[in-house]
Amino acid sequence: MAFILCESFEFDFEGVLYEKEYNEFFHQIKLGNIIMLEGFASIDIQYEKKTIQIKKMKIMTLSQIREQAKETNLYDNSARKLFSEKVDLAQE
Repeated sequence: MAFILCESFEFDFEGVLYEKEYNEFFHQIKLGNIIMLEGFASIDIQYEKKTIQIKKMKIMTLSQIREQAKETNLYDNSARKLFSEKVDLAQE
């Protein structure tokens, strides 16, 4: 069994790997990897703890994540423009 700390853009959460899944995925767990998880989510409101019991794990590149988000209409190129435009706050 293993516990891994994960972060997303919106919140941090804990991933739980039981023995079967750990033996299958342990070689993919490396600091800095972008992974897509599939499993069962639970939220402990009292302790504000979010957990995913991991059933599937896949290493992905940032490009793969973007493509998947585009396919599900969660991302488009207009989001990139917000970060690529320089804004002079002193003039506003």
